[in-house]
Amino acid sequence: MSLCLIALGSNEGDRPATLSRAVGLLAAHTGFDLRGRSTWHETAPVGGPADQQTYLNGAAIVETSHSPAQVLATLAEIETSLGRVRAVHWGPRTIDLDLLLYDDVQLDTPRLVLPHPRMAFRKFVVEPAAEIAPDWRHPAIGWTLLQLRDHLRFAVPYVAVTGRPGVGKTALAAQLATQLDARLIADVPELSAAPSSKDSAGRARAAEIELLTRRCMLLDPHRWGAKARLAISDFWLEQSRAYVSAWNDGHDRKELEGLIDAASSEAVRPKLLVLLDPPGEPSAVDRNEALRRALRATAQQPGVGPVLIVSEGSPTAQVAEVTAAIAAMS
Repeated sequence: MSLCLIALGSNEGDRPATLSRAVGLLAAHTGFDLRGRSTWHETAPVGGPADQQTYLNGAAIVETSHSPAQVLATLAEIETSLGRVRAVHWGPRTIDLDLLLYDDVQLDTPRLVLPHPRMAFRKFVVEPAAEIAPDWRHPAIGWTLLQLRDHLRFAVPYVAVTGRPGVGKTALAAQLATQLDARLIADVPELSAAPSSKDSAGRARAAEIELLTRRCMLLDPHRWGAKARLAISDFWLEQSRAYVSAWNDGHDRKELEGLIDAASSEAVRPKLLVLLDPPGEPSAVDRNEALRRALRATAQQPGVGPVLIVSEGSPTAQVAEVTAAIAAMS
């Protein structure tokens, strides 16, 4: 038997009755045993049409003998039986059921991703989930749901945008700052190509140390007020780890990682990390592809915190997706 954490939401019709009916259908389904549910939380809609009603959101824990794919299919059946119609992206809905966690399973398929890829930065999901499962540990991030809840409540309002050179992270950060009236923290232009020789690797090392020093200054908590305005940077301090991993093969790698450790312990950490990761055209000699893989691996290390990976979409769509994620944290 496995434990599942399921998110519930409704902003159409008799919301409390619909949510209670959904919980009842879950409990009555063969192979499901309801272990608990949260209270209902009133939350503002995030993204989608501007004229939506507020939501009621909650969470339920279910013990099941079914596989993750079977649980997902059951949730879709219940949604359909309760009148769910998928007409508008992020639009109003009679009922919304999402599989958030299935034991400590990590899964990435076209049909299902576990843990739910957006749960960690959605306060309307984390608050009710932490209410009924405070000690359940997010298997990718490594934090308990209570720690995630406190992060969303109390972390400095700072969003870091990262990605390999040339993917548009500086433009994305600037557009977000303008649209959200946020403070833009801009980096100096970074290395645009991977080193191809020992000498160029040495220059890359020196440049990376220079960048790290500047970023530490920009993210010095003593420069930020107690009630800081939303800040958005076009870099992530920890991205230096990926550069070291992908570009540095020499004996000084350990020294660089030590410098990064010291810098990270002192700097303001992002409330949300945005990894801009559009698909590229990898080749055997393209070390930027190695950097891409290293960035993704570094962003998905336990302890990093909530991460939004943006892999596709026009610049306008990317701004809309990140804006919705930022709104969901509040």
